[in-house]
Amino acid sequence: MEDKVGKYLNIVLYAMMGIAAVLGVYYIFISDVTMQTVMLHVYYTYTLFAIAAVASIVAPIIYIVLNPEKAKSVLIGLAGFLVLAGISFLLASGSTEGAVYENFEVTEAGSRRVGAGLIATYILGIMAVAAIVVSGVSKIFK
Repeated sequence: MEDKVGKYLNIVLYAMMGIAAVLGVYYIFISDVTMQTVMLHVYYTYTLFAIAAVASIVAPIIYIVLNPEKAKSVLIGLAGFLVLAGISFLLASGSTEGAVYENFEVTEAGSRRVGAGLIATYILGIMAVAAIVVSGVSKIFK
């Protein structure tokens, strides 16, 4: 079953690349640059973005359905990110005091979301540095 899914995805990939190549050749060599040709490329870009968005949501679901024994590790990782997001959101202050906040009309909810994103970035950065240090130290003792 996995081979069929991969085969279909490769066909879609090559078809999209072929369409992009044909449109690129058409745009560069054949057509005059008009608003109509530019909009054709814009709509094709929107279509590619929509296909990529759908594929990025559907592909992991298909993977989990086809490999239920490996779903455990995926769900553990997802749960870890949800816990990280929750901790980051709880630690964010949501303060809107200051002229900068007033000038850009930042709300308390917006400030809290930005703060949560920053805190999550800091935590992930610290974890990455810790992983590098632990990996280096463990190689010394092996």
